[in-house]
Amino acid sequence: MERELEAIEGKLRGAEYSYKDCLREIEKEKRTKDPDWRCAVEMYESQRTHIMSEIRYLKQKKEKVEREIDDLNRELGGGSWW
Repeated sequence: MERELEAIEGKLRGAEYSYKDCLREIEKEKRTKDPDWRCAVEMYESQRTHIMSEIRYLKQKKEKVEREIDDLNRELGGGSWW
């Protein structure tokens, strides 16, 4: 389970980085002189929305795995795993 938690945390870090990258790209596109900048911003906004959903899902999954680990540790007589 700890490996699963580490994998989730890695995916979460990647998603958070992608989210920040989208925000940077949106701001960059807004400053360009390109006539199609609105189209590019809409594309990045769509990606950002998808990434936000993924981040929420991963955070929920992480919390669930952490609770499961805590429950197992309590059953084994230990305390919190961290």
